[in-house]
This record gives sequence, structure tokens and C-alpha cells, in this order.
Amino acid sequence: MSAASPFGESGRTGSPAAASVWRRRGPVLALVWILSAWYAGTFVDGGWIPHDEGTLAQSAERVLQGELPHRDYDEGYTGGLTRLHAVAFRLFGTRLLTLRFVLFASFLAFVPVIFAIAMRFAAPWVAGMVTALAVAWSVPNYFASLPSWYTLFLAALGVLALLRHVETGRSSGLVVAGLCAGLSLLVKVVGIYDIAAVLIFLAYRETALASAHSDWRPAVAPGFLWLKGAGAIGLVAALVVTLEGWRSPMNLVYFVLPGAVVAGLVVWSEGRHGRGSFGVRCHALFRLWAPFALGVAAPVVVFVVPYVAVGAVPDLLNGVFRQPMRQIAMARVALPPVTSLLAAVPYALLLMVPAALRGRSERRWAAALAAGLFAALLLSSSPETYRLIWSSARSLNVVAVIAGGVLLVRSESLEDRTRQGIFLLMAVTALMSLVQFPFSAPIYFCYVAPLAGVTLAAIALADGRAPRLLHLCVLVFYVLFGVVRMNPSYVFALGRYAKPYVAQTPLGLPRGGLRVPAADARVYRAVVAAVEQKAGGGGMWAGPDCPEVYFLSGRRNPTREFFDFLGGPPEPPAAFVERLERGGVRAVVINRSPDFSPPLSPELSALLIARFSESAEIGKFTVRWR
Repeated sequence: MSAASPFGESGRTGSPAAASVWRRRGPVLALVWILSAWYAGTFVDGGWIPHDEGTLAQSAERVLQGELPHRDYDEGYTGGLTRLHAVAFRLFGTRLLTLRFVLFASFLAFVPVIFAIAMRFAAPWVAGMVTALAVAWSVPNYFASLPSWYTLFLAALGVLALLRHVETGRSSGLVVAGLCAGLSLLVKVVGIYDIAAVLIFLAYRETALASAHSDWRPAVAPGFLWLKGAGAIGLVAALVVTLEGWRSPMNLVYFVLPGAVVAGLVVWSEGRHGRGSFGVRCHALFRLWAPFALGVAAPVVVFVVPYVAVGAVPDLLNGVFRQPMRQIAMARVALPPVTSLLAAVPYALLLMVPAALRGRSERRWAAALAAGLFAALLLSSSPETYRLIWSSARSLNVVAVIAGGVLLVRSESLEDRTRQGIFLLMAVTALMSLVQFPFSAPIYFCYVAPLAGVTLAAIALADGRAPRLLHLCVLVFYVLFGVVRMNPSYVFALGRYAKPYVAQTPLGLPRGGLRVPAADARVYRAVVAAVEQKAGGGGMWAGPDCPEVYFLSGRRNPTREFFDFLGGPPEPPAAFVERLERGGVRAVVINRSPDFSPPLSPELSALLIARFSESAEIGKFTVRWR
């Protein structure tokens, strides 16, 4: 593999060297895929966060019953994944485990995608290790069929399609990338970040294509340079505006700086390599953007048609764009302090000052590093060491983009397709990292970690001066940390400490199918039994914030809301209770410690006690009936 052009060996499928690589990759891919399927399969039915499972399942069931997301109920996301879940319910049964099967099947498709991306830059066995990293830092940490996993999967598939487009020049790759981005938007509104990343990449690629025409004059089109400069400023301004009210130093470095780096590279590349007149360049950029836009539009138009047919487009727009603003206002988790970035400085230096450790002593350095990392892995059972390692990893998306920018500016010898591939990975990593804002809980890093990992691998392998043995030690270390410390824990402990998560008790309900902690199994069995006994053939109301109770008990939600704080202005308590009476509600389940919404008001609690005088306390729930 050429140090200057790792992309070329796997990208030029006609060369003898490439043929040899592609023959070797089959057994490695098969082994990695089988091991990944086996390993992830052990997590499929284990563990849960009840309100997450309940939200996904109740949404799908309401669609299965003919309701339209956003018009008939407050869908938490765009609604595309809910439709897929509803189809799965129809085919495989209405239970929580069915949702996990959808995620597992999608994950199995994701594994060869990551391997194929890594193969553009690495030998097969290295690509296998990068894929193992993506596995360990993704779904085993929280095996729930949440939209953010699918935005990760679709972003990766879009990257692969664009890499293929770079190799062949065919517009079909642009269309496929557009389809992936459009579907991502239909899964969750953060898919717009993927769209932005691809548009930025195509602006960069247009410059690369133009620079190949050395006979074009003028050498630089000032108007086109100004146009791209304005776009870069607009992107950075949009990122800053997105952080309205949350412009801490950490947020600016973590969320704005990577986007500023890729935007700056577009302008730098244009100023250095741009060729051709303004009109010709605009036409060339349009020819790249148009097929991608067509791909984005196709699934979006299909999704919107039912809303147009019933005049519910305003409901869709409100649910997709306005309602999340209420969620952002109420459900926020901040990133750690900016000083946590210091944990990634050693590896950042290894990436950006590669020659310092390259040479005859590289093996000795690698041996010393391996010993140190092994010791760190052993010590990571302590919370302090665990958090230090986690902080070093969580900062690597920023490191990857900065290091990639340094490489692209410094290394003129890189083959053009390699440069484009690295820039593409940088852009997608930079923009998709925004999935963590504003709810920056540790698990949200896992929704972008595989992209950061493959970006770092591409940068390290593309730099001919890089001490690759040292990079390999770091790669193996993070794989082991994921498998040994992160995966056996659960989302509750992620990023804080390593604590085994015990979820071996069957939920024991017809609509379950999961293994959960024993206390959860006891509580939900008792709640469902109480509802069946006390409500009989009548209705039920449950709240605040317990959609899982509706689904597990098979009872219809008489309201639009799954989470009360996302609803509109609160209904007067007396009117609300009267509405429950008219709806035939015979039992209520009160969540005394909701995760997001405030507890019931004293006035509403008093009215419910008066109307539903009998009660039983079961775990955090109070079941009341009459």
C-alpha cells in the first residue's frame, strides 16, 4: 500500500494489486461480520430504558392502528422509523423484542459498510480492526431501536456511496447518498446535518475536479471564491446560532470548531486550486448537487404525500421543526468542561507530529505504549481512570477533523481521491457530531464514534510519516476498552464508571420479550396485572412520562402526548378529569418520579384521588381506580 495513496490500491479495481486486495478482503469481512453478529446478538434482548421502549412501541402501534404521526399524536421524531417499526409489528408481532430485531438487521448491514469504507484506506485486516472498533463503540452500549442509530447507519452508507462516486465519477453514487440523507431526515431531523456535510463535501470536490483542468482560465475565479467564502461564513454562523444560549467554551470548540475547519478547507482549496470562469464553475457545482438533491427529495416527497392528501402539512412541520424546540428547552445535558479535551492531546500530537516517533525506535515506542495502555485498561475499573479514558475518546471527533485539516494542508503528495475521501469523512464527522447537541449524554457520542474512528484511521494511514505501530496500539486499546469496560455496563453508567449491568430476568409480559433487571420485571408485571384487574374493559390514563405502561398493558392512550412537557398549554385539571370520565377511564397510573415532565400538580392529584379513590403503590407508580 502506498503511503501517499492508500485510497488508490483499493479504489482502482482494475489493477493487479487491487485485485489481490479484493480477494483477501472476503475472508476477513466474513470473519468480522460473523463475529460482530454473534457478539451484538448477545445484547439484542438485554436491558432497557422503559420510557424509550414505550415511546418507540406506542408510536408504531398508533400508526398500525391508522393514526398519522404529528396530526393524531405527538410523534417524538420525524416519523419514518415509526412506519418501519409498524411494518415490523405487522409482520413479526406487537412486542418490544420486534423493535430490537429491526435494529439488529440494520446493524448487520452497517458492519460491511464500515468495513468497505475502511478498505478504501487500509489493508483488509486493519479494516477489520476498524470495524471492530465501530462495533464495540456502537449498539452494544444501548441496544434500543432509537432513531440516532439509524442516522449513523445511513450516514455511513452515504459515505460509502460518495467514495464510490469519487472512484467512478458516476452520478448514481450521488443519488444513493441523497437517498440515504433523505431517509435520515425522515428518521430524525438531525439528518439535516448529513445533508449539510454532503453539500460541503461536494463543494470541495468541485474544486478538485476544476483544478484538473489546468487549461481553464482564469486560474482563480474571484466571484466563485467569494461565493464559497460566503457559504463558509454562513455555515459557521449557523452553527453559532444553533448554540443560542449554550455558547460555552466547550460547546464552541466541540460543535463549532470542526465545522469551521471543514468550511475553511473549502475556501483554502478554492483559493489554491480553483480553475475556470464563474459560470462554468457554477454549472459544475450544480451538476454535483442536483443528483444528490434529487436523491434527498425522493423519499421526502413520498413521506409528505399522505399529509398533503389530508391537509396536515402544518401539523407535520410543527411536529418536526417546532416541537423539538420545546424538547431542547426542557431536556438538556451539558458536555463536560473544556479541560476534558486535554485527555486527547497525546494522541492528537501523535497524529499531527508523526515524524517525531517514526524510525528505528518505533518498535520500542510501540512496546512501551502497549504496556502503558494495558496497564490503563487494568486500572480502568476505577472511576477516575475510566473517566480519563472516556474523555480522551470523546474528544477524538474534534481531533480527527483538526488533524485531517493539518494533513490536507501540509501533504501535497496525497493522491486527489485520497484527499477527497479524507475530507468527506471529516465533513460527515464534524457535522454529525451535532447529534449530541443539546442532549449531550455520553451515549450520544456513540452515535458518531464509529465515524470518528474510521476518519482517524484514514488520516493515520494516509500519512506516510505516521508511526503505524503506535496507531495500531491505540486502536486495539479502544476496542478492548469498549468490550471490557463499556459494553458490560449500560447507558446509565456510560462515561462515568464501569459497573456490570444485570438484566437477566424476563419481563414476563406478552408484549415484552426482553430481559430486564429483576426489580423492573416485578414492578411492570404488577402494574399491568393491576390495570387488567381494576380497569377491566374500560380505559386507562398513565402519566406523566410512562408510555411503556400503555404499550405493555395493551391500553389505548386517550391523549396525544407521550411526555407531558411536550404537549401544548396544560388543560385545566377539572376539564382534564372530566375528559377522562367521558372517555370511560376506570383506572389511572401515576408516575411519581417522571424523568422529564414535572410531577402532577396538587390540584390534579386531589381531583384524581376524589374520582379514583382506591389505590395501590407499586414501585414508582401509584395505580388508582374506582
